[in-house]
Amino acid sequence: MAKLIHALATAIYNIQHSFDPEKIIIGGGISQNQELIPLLNDEISKIRNKLNIATVKPILDICTLKMKQICVELLQILKKEH
Repeated sequence: MAKLIHALATAIYNIQHSFDPEKIIIGGGISQNQELIPLLNDEISKIRNKLNIATVKPILDICTLKMKQICVELLQILKKEH
């Protein structure tokens, strides 16, 4: 699990510094884990502390949409387009 958290935290850190989004939303099955955001925040802090440059701390949140709702909304978008 530690390797997964480190890999995901590294990806989030890179996304933050490449695109500078206001917030990064985590969705899907992995987002159901209540420990995910605290683990990612801890790992991102470790990454930031290793660097000797000023960095931006990503703001993380969990997607509030559930899979069924996402599928329904996607179908509505597809129907409008065709």
